[in-house]
Amino acid sequence: APLSPGERFGFASDVACGLVFLHTVCDPPIIHQDIKSDNILLGPAPNGTGLVAKLADFGTVRLVPELSKAGTHAPTHHSTKHVVGTGPYMPPEYFQQGHVGVKTDTYAFGIVLLELLTGRPPCDPATRMPLLERMQDAMEEPKRSMRDVADTDLGEGDPAWDTKAWCALLDVARRCVETFPRDRCAVTDVVAEVERIAGRG
Repeated sequence: APLSPGERFGFASDVACGLVFLHTVCDPPIIHQDIKSDNILLGPAPNGTGLVAKLADFGTVRLVPELSKAGTHAPTHHSTKHVVGTGPYMPPEYFQQGHVGVKTDTYAFGIVLLELLTGRPPCDPATRMPLLERMQDAMEEPKRSMRDVADTDLGEGDPAWDTKAWCALLDVARRCVETFPRDRCAVTDVVAEVERIAGRG
């Protein structure tokens, strides 16, 4: 059965919380490097009610001790010649320059959010157009574009359906996929908002 709006918003919250743990609780910080829908598993919630989303496939993770440093001159990324991951989820600075940091995962998380909201793959199998490119207009004017791009399985008859929630989550996605890392929000900055949208905050 298709995922309900409430489930989608809840899974977004679960993934955001997982990334916050990897980026801020783990020492040194852990960068997953391959956040994508295929690496998000659904399992039973601890309380036995419903499902929770969990990050999986840690075969490409990168430990970056230098990102633990605090201060004005603390590094924001690590440079590598060994780029791993999945094309549509990779930010430009990663596949072009090999710059990897926590904002690498943030960008990929934004693509996952777009998938949750639209029910579409990260890259159109027929045209090869990336979902992000297809969603540019919608992210600029979400209310006007929502009916054209929202997943048709997100029925208005669902009690969890909420236009404001859909637009709010789309705005979170937009802030995650900014072209330049410095403009991209940190997952720690949006987790409370995603929790609120999911009805958990």
